[in-house]
Amino acid sequence: MLCVVCNQEQTRPPDRICLSCMALNPRNERRGLMDLNQFILWQAAEPGRSVGIDIRPKIYPHEKENEVQIWVYSTKYLIGQFVENVSEIDLVAKKNANDREKYLELKKKFEEGE
Repeated sequence: MLCVVCNQEQTRPPDRICLSCMALNPRNERRGLMDLNQFILWQAAEPGRSVGIDIRPKIYPHEKENEVQIWVYSTKYLIGQFVENVSEIDLVAKKNANDREKYLELKKKFEEGE
């Protein structure tokens, strides 16, 4: 059976990805695979953090084949965001932006009411 990533013959049936292409191997980034260990470390760094990974098959023409969506969430800030890697995670900034938006909405509401 051939590896679906590198098309090399593999000796580990029935897996579709050979050992050298597994996500734990740092060389995978060159092959377009994602290192999910970074998300495991991010989640473990603080209580209340969670990571959801969804791999969707292509259903509609505009979608990518086997699109990966990663959702990170923090119960500390009660907010989450979609990311492609850990360096994109900035829940504090997102929380601050949301709080500012809510503040401006409330300020407008109550200033108009007076």
